[in-house]
Amino acid sequence: MEIEFLGGAQEVGKAGIAAYSNSSGICLDFGMAAGEEPDFPVLPSRKIDSLVLSHAHLDHVGGAPILFKDAGNPSLICNDITFDTTKMLVEDALKIARMEMRSMPYGKDEYKKMKDRFLNTAFYQPRRVGDLSVELIPAGHIPGAAGIIVEHAGKRAFYTGDFKFEDMRLVKGADVPKNIDTLVIESTYAQRDHPNRQQEEKKLIDAVEEAISNNGKVLIPVFAVGRAQEILLILEEYASKIAFDGMARTMSKITMKPGYEHYTRNHDKMKEILGRVMWVSSEKERSAAAKNSPIVVTTAGMAVGGPIHYYIKSFGDANCKVVFVGYLPKGTVGRRLMDTGILHSEGSEFKVKCHVEQLDFSAHAGRTELFNFIEAVNPKEVYCVYGDDTPKFAREITEKFGIDAHAPKVGDVVRV
Repeated sequence: MEIEFLGGAQEVGKAGIAAYSNSSGICLDFGMAAGEEPDFPVLPSRKIDSLVLSHAHLDHVGGAPILFKDAGNPSLICNDITFDTTKMLVEDALKIARMEMRSMPYGKDEYKKMKDRFLNTAFYQPRRVGDLSVELIPAGHIPGAAGIIVEHAGKRAFYTGDFKFEDMRLVKGADVPKNIDTLVIESTYAQRDHPNRQQEEKKLIDAVEEAISNNGKVLIPVFAVGRAQEILLILEEYASKIAFDGMARTMSKITMKPGYEHYTRNHDKMKEILGRVMWVSSEKERSAAAKNSPIVVTTAGMAVGGPIHYYIKSFGDANCKVVFVGYLPKGTVGRRLMDTGILHSEGSEFKVKCHVEQLDFSAHAGRTELFNFIEAVNPKEVYCVYGDDTPKFAREITEKFGIDAHAPKVGDVVRV
């Protein structure tokens, strides 16, 4: 079996790898790096029989329809909640491209073809693709996220996708695959651990309490998929004070869909919270929320788009707070706001009076979790992907465990 690295190798963004036998080929994720001009993985060098999705975040699925245009007629393998969420994200990406009058390397025809080729695949339900076998196992991270086992001729490789080894409020931590020869592991936080989760939750609650006691408001920008629901669970006792806006609403409806209860830890509690928050569905309701709701939870998590700009401009009081709860890479609107106090919006600059801060509620494994996971899997070799310094992480793995570890580049092909 050979593995080809298409994206996300010695970089963070646009994930994609391919696995080949002599007669069959599969692609594991095919994402998109968002920006003024979206970027995508390179195409597989051989025919692909199936695209297997680990989870539905744009950096892992945003380029998926491309493979239904340029790579033959593959099937689409993932679970049902990942399929529903992928549809939401791809439709939104196409909508934004039309609004911004820029081209995408796929359109409605490729998207429809992708949907028509969907094979619903539950956790621990092996599926044959020619002489390859693929199996999904729970990865934590977000509802439905999966690590992917690929087996051929008795050899087993495991691609983690994005994962979280520890439990969160929304989802349980990742399961450990058995009898793995080759591990392909995400390395986003390979060089640091996350802060103590309980302490971060307390900081968020303290920020809410402080703002409310000073007659201020709290605006919490969130990623629609996973993070929004995690934050609502943390702020359970404040649910009646929360306005809930943006794509996070659509994702929450998907998460609560009948039959999807097993994807979350606290399904009944989540359902109860969603019944108490104020759902914002119109401009009139958005205006009312900005004026009257002490807490607003809305997309987008990096302040790149979505309703978040409207609310930031509406929160003019120094007693108000903007609390980011996720990753803010350099160059994003959210990072510039954190660093300068200025919101860049629709070609203009807006000086933000309220306090801006950032907390860490990452759904990725931190450094210690990554090492613990590698130890639990105990593979014969490791390939580090999706990180800022994967060569360093690979060296550390070899030093710590005596395992051959590598940091491939985009375009590399290795035999495993």
